[in-house]
Amino acid sequence: AGWQRTGATFAAWSSQPAAEFAPVCRFYGNPAVDGNGRRLGPNSHFYTIEPAECEQVRQDPGWLHEGTAFHARRLQAGACPAPLRPLYRAYNNGFPTKDSNPRLATDRALLEALQPAGWTIEGAVMCVP
Repeated sequence: AGWQRTGATFAAWSSQPAAEFAPVCRFYGNPAVDGNGRRLGPNSHFYTIEPAECEQVRQDPGWLHEGTAFHARRLQAGACPAPLRPLYRAYNNGFPTKDSNPRLATDRALLEALQPAGWTIEGAVMCVP
């Protein structure tokens, strides 16, 4: 409830096109339940290209690592080399209610429109074509 498709998409590589491109880890919220019958993880996906972040989320029992989703390029000094463009990530701050939902977009304005609803713009997280 409350979600609708925007039609916004981005491209990426299904395999590693060159050494400077890295795998993007894909996680899904753990559907198992705890002793109180509450789901361990959110009904959502999370993506990261950063190895340390990927390892940190792997250790979180609320997330299941699904493998490599796609390949992209890591930011260099906070920017993307031409002709690549940044992929931005926003977060709905839903951890307390087990309703965490990150969102990715190449159009930062699309994510900024979510700020009045309490979302945090995490900024550019990787580079895509």
